[in-house]
Amino acid sequence: MSGGGEDEGMMEELDPTEALLALTCVHPELGIATLEQKIALALDIASERVSVMELEDGHALFIIVCPEEDTGAGGSIGAKEEAAALGVYTQKLNAVIEAGGAVAWLGAAAKCTVAEMEEDVLVEEQEALNMWREIPGSRTSHLAAVTSPDGVFVIPTHDSGPCSPAQGFVSCTHAQLKRDPLLLELDNVLRVDVSQLGAVLWTEPVVITGCLAADHLTLDTLMHRFGDAEVRTGNRNTLVENGFNNSKPMALRDAMEPGVCIGEDPECSCVVFSPVKELPDLLRQELELLTGAFPCEHLSQGREPVKKKFTLCLGTEGFGIGFHRHNAAMFMLVAGRKKWYMGPQSTEDDTPTHPDFYTTKSSHKCIQQPGEVLYVPDQWYHEIFNFEHTRGIQALPE
Repeated sequence: MSGGGEDEGMMEELDPTEALLALTCVHPELGIATLEQKIALALDIASERVSVMELEDGHALFIIVCPEEDTGAGGSIGAKEEAAALGVYTQKLNAVIEAGGAVAWLGAAAKCTVAEMEEDVLVEEQEALNMWREIPGSRTSHLAAVTSPDGVFVIPTHDSGPCSPAQGFVSCTHAQLKRDPLLLELDNVLRVDVSQLGAVLWTEPVVITGCLAADHLTLDTLMHRFGDAEVRTGNRNTLVENGFNNSKPMALRDAMEPGVCIGEDPECSCVVFSPVKELPDLLRQELELLTGAFPCEHLSQGREPVKKKFTLCLGTEGFGIGFHRHNAAMFMLVAGRKKWYMGPQSTEDDTPTHPDFYTTKSSHKCIQQPGEVLYVPDQWYHEIFNFEHTRGIQALPE
């Protein structure tokens, strides 16, 4: 149906930043995140502009935030333009339904209409976002979509087990020592000063020293100047289950509080893993001292320079984002210490599992110190363990 002419009078009371539509005959087993993606795909708009508020009894109520390019010079659009936008949305989605292009996720009798404009339905954009955040789960579809830099995650095959609180759990490090008795000792990765990189072959992991003179990313700076910045968070369990784009949004200050945990595993506390380009301008400017210190031309394994994307990484004692592999990367550690376990892609043929990767299945291990940059070759599996609170920046090819 069209939401145009007959709805124009009704639309004069609608907040011009929102388009509130109703969709009936939805398969409830899809889940909200999947429905948002499918609606966005059908309407050919960015997924972060679709927010499903309800999904009950085959009925979905969703808000579409109007694209910025639709706004006038004053930053908003009028009721007539908004009504026209609603008409386009409803017509387009109903056309997809009628053409049979939504059979897999909608019933044959599905229909998109303009939502009833009752007082309890109208919500401000910020209120809608807050309601969304209260929905159980860990999703960040309201943030701009960023492709996960981690192409392959391996689901952990061990849990706390004998290291659980009931079995004498003392700390994350104590638990990891039971799996890896050489946790604090074994370090077999070559260390090279940044001035001597010309002789490096880049076929194995390398620790680069001399890149960073001081800690530019102090805890005090983050907490007091940028504590309100929204960041992506998760841990090795949630990132496998939900994916990078569906990680949980949280204020940086809250994410860095001691003891913050996502899930029930005491060894998988909250990890901040946020693309620098998503962060507020002032924080991005603060991080330029770090991003500019990378020996970035070597990320392409010596072939030629490539453009880089950077990720802010913060974590407390315990595991990092999980056992995974991706394109060649560098990690600059600013504060804290990390134990790295690494092995070439051929490890996959032997079905890499935990905890064996901490001992026999990883060929390279090192304890990264503050001020050092670690190079991980292309498609090498790796797992990170934090000895204490750590702060750093990851660089990957754009």
